Amino acid sequence: MFTLPSGSKVPEGFNDEYPIVLEGTSVYDFRQLLRAMFCRPDIPGILSCAPPPTTFREWTSVLRLTHRWEMSALHLHARKSIAKLDGVDAVNRLSLALTYDIEDWIHPALADIIRREEPLARRHVDVLGVDMVLKLARAREHVAGYFGSCAKAPPNHHFFRLVSEVFPEYFFESTRQKIIDHAIV
Repeated sequence: MFTLPSGSKVPEGFNDEYPIVLEGTSVYDFRQLLRAMFCRPDIPGILSCAPPPTTFREWTSVLRLTHRWEMSALHLHARKSIAKLDGVDAVNRLSLALTYDIEDWIHPALADIIRREEPLARRHVDVLGVDMVLKLARAREHVAGYFGSCAKAPPNHHFFRLVSEVFPEYFFESTRQKIIDHAIV
């Protein structure tokens, strides 16, 4: 479709027999993107249709495509919508943060995973990969060794220091206050 004239060939998207093919895009994901774009009760003048995305899975589809196609306004809307959802597991938040470069989700998700009582499991490897789960286990061991339990709210500076030793790539002096503030909660 976006190449030189096709000569005698029927161009992609000309009719239903020659659709525009979006490589690597599922029908489900594209449908969620369209719902997010055109089924928006928050925008005056948009006709009501099917309800906009509401679930984690639906908004993750929107996030995936808006990131790929650099649709910044809708990408931000998807991020905000996911952030408002109740019950989104910290492992899933961390996965999205790392996949789609959502820096402000990384520290809170790391802190939540490290401090929670639930142990890491095989399903976490499926979501985050072996390397990240091993680093999380190491951070949990550091925190538990220092404080006696991961679930105890540790002093802010010690918690930050222990976690930043395991994840130096996510901790810079400018972001120190974010993780310290989150550790208080």
